[in-house]
Amino acid sequence: MTTLPRSRFALYLDLIRWDRPAGWLLLLWPTLSALWVAADGFPGWHLLAVFTLGTILMRSAGCCVNDVADRDFDRHVKRTAQRPITSGAVSVREALGVGAALALVAFVLVLTTNAPTVAWSLPALGVTILYPFTKRFFSMPQAVLDTPQDTHRHVSHLFALYPGRQISPRRTPELAAAARRTLEARGDGGTGWSMAWKMAFWARLHDGERAHRMLRGLLATPGARAAEEGRSGSDINNRGGSYANLLDAHPPFQIDGNFGATAALIEMLLQSHADEIELLPALPKAWADGAVRGLRARGGFDVDMAWSAGRLTRVSVRALHGRGGVLRVGDRVIALRLRPGQTRHLTTKELS
Repeated sequence: MTTLPRSRFALYLDLIRWDRPAGWLLLLWPTLSALWVAADGFPGWHLLAVFTLGTILMRSAGCCVNDVADRDFDRHVKRTAQRPITSGAVSVREALGVGAALALVAFVLVLTTNAPTVAWSLPALGVTILYPFTKRFFSMPQAVLDTPQDTHRHVSHLFALYPGRQISPRRTPELAAAARRTLEARGDGGTGWSMAWKMAFWARLHDGERAHRMLRGLLATPGARAAEEGRSGSDINNRGGSYANLLDAHPPFQIDGNFGATAALIEMLLQSHADEIELLPALPKAWADGAVRGLRARGGFDVDMAWSAGRLTRVSVRALHGRGGVLRVGDRVIALRLRPGQTRHLTTKELS
């Protein structure tokens, strides 16, 4: 059976991900929310049409630029190998022409608004063009959008470090170094979940001292960290802490901080996101001696352990549902070879 060649129009629709509207829908809801807030209510049909169509057009233009930037990498990924540019069905010049035409139509729409909106559209266009290419020159593309002077507590661009698993000091050291740099630039200030999240970030970077510092700040009297930070905006970013009843201060209160700090604390003692159970990956000096029981690890394992002077003295791993299992202690990797219901007790000799 002979397959007829696809029309240029069909290829262009593939290029702009017309069959995957989730992309522009995710951009549309914050755009329209901001529009409603700015207008203090319904903005009118004209602005609604301009910003809705503009969002769809600029997202489509961004797809064109993105696929040009990623064309050499997409060939090696099954999911993207048949994209129009990667497969050769659409040339780079043709794709950029489509993107430029879409951006031009969006700009014409913007011209029907007002001067400030037109002015802001130009740097927005710059971000649309620049962002896809930054992935090939920087360990983290968000470095182009982040600045060392920004001390705001929001760090969602580090999702791949935690709770994601794409950034790791062992597997992706350059990305881990970039994550550390942005965390150092942002500082330790924060409130609620943002402080707990930074604590988890430092644990994933195997920096127990910095994670412990975040924990101390999260448990401090609300606002007590402001004097430590001493940078512009730190008085706003350092109102976090805990009240006498241990409820986390956002303020007034954010349960995310309590739950997040608990999760981050466990990350300091045990991590299992990299297909192995790593023990004491971010142990601070303040916890030189200790013991824990009943920690759950991914794969269906239950872990008890004790340590002294920062070194493990006793470890028991029970397979609740999991099979096999790999244990990491520093640079040492131990195959557990467990079946459901079995427990393995490791000796000091095995752990050293």
